[in-house]
Amino acid sequence: MRRTSLFQFYAAVFDFRFKCIYDGAENEFVVFYNSSLQARFPQIIRDKTEFEAVENHIHLMDHLRDWEIEEIRPACKRICETLLYALKNAFPTKHFAVYAFVSGDRSLVLRFHQSWQGETDYMKDDPEAWLFFLKLTG
Repeated sequence: MRRTSLFQFYAAVFDFRFKCIYDGAENEFVVFYNSSLQARFPQIIRDKTEFEAVENHIHLMDHLRDWEIEEIRPACKRICETLLYALKNAFPTKHFAVYAFVSGDRSLVLRFHQSWQGETDYMKDDPEAWLFFLKLTG
């Protein structure tokens, strides 16, 4: 990705705008506004939580050092709170899970999905698997 494209991508992400898309069963999915997915598609999504979580993830930083991971914790919490607030403001009747985590490869990732009835959250709070993990729901 070109640097200018990356800059435009981050500007759109932190604006926290969303759009809805629908599968063949008329399930309403919430995705970031800049998603390349079309408004309607014929497939029926079986695992709705996984679909949204995979579509709605952003790698914010890579190759983090230990001291950087500690330093970003408060900012990650604020970013997650802001994203959750934006989601709840745009979709007051829906419930969401928002995550910030640092994976084993030391990448900071932001992710969200709806809380779908009958499905478990995409990610579990497993301290063994993550160098840093934060989950907010609402």
